[in-house]
Amino acid sequence: GLSVSVTYNGSSDLPVLAGTYTVVATINHSQYQGTGTGTMTIAKASLTARADNISRDYKRDNPPLTITYSGFVNNETTAVIDTSPSASTSATATSNAGNYPITIAGGSDNNYSLSLQGGILTVLPLDQTVTLNEIGNKAVTDQPFPITASSSAGLPIVLSIESGPAQISGNIISLTGTPGTVVVKATQDGTVNFKPAAAQRLFSVEAADQQVQAWVRVPRRVGG
Repeated sequence: GLSVSVTYNGSSDLPVLAGTYTVVATINHSQYQGTGTGTMTIAKASLTARADNISRDYKRDNPPLTITYSGFVNNETTAVIDTSPSASTSATATSNAGNYPITIAGGSDNNYSLSLQGGILTVLPLDQTVTLNEIGNKAVTDQPFPITASSSAGLPIVLSIESGPAQISGNIISLTGTPGTVVVKATQDGTVNFKPAAAQRLFSVEAADQQVQAWVRVPRRVGG
């Protein structure tokens, strides 16, 4: 057969990078001459860049926003990307608990066509602890008395009597005059940034001490 030399944009090396190349084929023979010209296009491979979904607690700094890639060919890695895209979010350390979009922008490469996909940053509400101070046992005749409760988040507490012979108004407990066991509950219903929490205390209401008088009958002496 005839010897034919082929060039791609003037180079004899077979191109591997994406782009459009002018192909020239030339017959090299003492009796035959000829040249053919054409165009070869190597399309960019599709590469997806997706922001990873992440989460953190309220009042914490954002963790690093990371990107996962899919679609590399020939065992290539992120090291070959000419300009990597960047991820960002509007959430800050003081943003309320909830979901915030992570957006991806920028990025380019000679051999890959980038498809950018966003993700979600979830800000989680914090735990809180409700503390209800210990309540000593009472007598049915005791006067109304206050109790103390607090939230580690500094949020308002609602006090209630779950069961037993007592009533409560604000933080003042009044006994109803009947013996029994009283269950007191302190509740914090939570907010957008703090989870609900509660605590309970039990105390006994005891009957008042009763004095028993014993009547002793003295026999009357008869006669002298």
